Amino acid sequence: MSSFRGEDSLGHWLDRHHLDVIRTMVTTLDGSGLGSHIHRHTFVKSLPDGCHIRELAQSTEHGVADKNWPELLLRPDLTTLIQDRHNPNLGHCIAEYASEDGTPISFCPRTTLRKIVEQLEAQHYQAQVAFELAFCLFDSPYDQIRGDSYQNLAPVSGLTKTHSIRRAYHIRDFMGEVTERMGYLGVEFESWNNLANGQVQLNLLPGDPLVSADCVIRTKEVLYKVAVDYSLAATFMTTPTSDYNGAIHIRHTLTSDQTPPEHARSFWIGGLVQELNATMSFLRPTANDYRRGPTVTSTWGTDTNCAIRSLNDDDINIEHRVSASDINPYLALSVILASGISGLVNQTKTPPIQQPLILPATLTDAVENLEQDSYLSKIIGRYTVAHWVANRHKEAMEFQQHTEDDDVISRWELDRYFEII
Repeated sequence: MSSFRGEDSLGHWLDRHHLDVIRTMVTTLDGSGLGSHIHRHTFVKSLPDGCHIRELAQSTEHGVADKNWPELLLRPDLTTLIQDRHNPNLGHCIAEYASEDGTPISFCPRTTLRKIVEQLEAQHYQAQVAFELAFCLFDSPYDQIRGDSYQNLAPVSGLTKTHSIRRAYHIRDFMGEVTERMGYLGVEFESWNNLANGQVQLNLLPGDPLVSADCVIRTKEVLYKVAVDYSLAATFMTTPTSDYNGAIHIRHTLTSDQTPPEHARSFWIGGLVQELNATMSFLRPTANDYRRGPTVTSTWGTDTNCAIRSLNDDDINIEHRVSASDINPYLALSVILASGISGLVNQTKTPPIQQPLILPATLTDAVENLEQDSYLSKIIGRYTVAHWVANRHKEAMEFQQHTEDDDVISRWELDRYFEII
């Protein structure tokens, strides 16, 4: 891996690594990647503001922008500029949305997380975060699956035993290529396995919150590209069929540069629990996510059936187990950390352990819970939350308009999520 670390001359660094093109990348609110392949001279000339992208591109709608849609800037974060050793003349740089005058835009997912991390540090805490990804892998290319109307989806291996090394053998070459290309982009993994029939789990190493979320975005892009190259289909759509589903677990550990206040762990968990229902539209952001059914049965505790699992009796070491696989990692991590911060600030008491869990049953319910909440808006920002609420209400409305039978996964959902999310 070769990354730009603020050397004296960006031009010299690009020369030394023979980079001709830089691919910039941001995420939509839904978490899918957007960006452009930019010639190095244009990229350097555009700094620090970056190049333009139409605001319509943020939408999940599969439309074409027109002249009435305003343009945004993709402002590159040069600390993320890296050479792609799989394609050595190509560089990758993660960006954030900005307005025409260069002002950061509050509803940018990465900017939101950056602000939450700053608030956490203002409380004298630093976080280490690890994402555990679970996605579905099917034994046909995307075009064929789409042409067959997503019928008869078959996993790469028909063996059903969890963690089977024989089933893992069927995807050994695929995952070997995935992890190698991840390494080219500076993304390190901890382990991978066949979690269930048609489902692969890929655990990333812990790191800084912003870097860890960046790694999720880069990993998803790698998985898609390798799937295309191997004539397979990897999807982060949570429920592509009634037989298969995905999820993401998010672990976070907090350390402090000061002596933590008494009961800090209890307050942090109290905040996570109190804000859980308000955060659900971020953690399960599409109507398809609510087809998955309950995967946890208790609010918090130490067992794997808990939505919020405490991994240590003394320190703030938490596994958050509610998220669907199609989250935007920046936004999901933002609301998790914001919930904990609210607990610290308000000294929220932790409820009884293993308390029965009642989560929103639909996306609309989840959004309404967010609208009724007061704490997240204070920490994340009222405009950011209002923008998200409007966006998710529209998503729920689209689902109702295009889905005739709530018990059957619709073609609209599959076209919208299977390959894009």
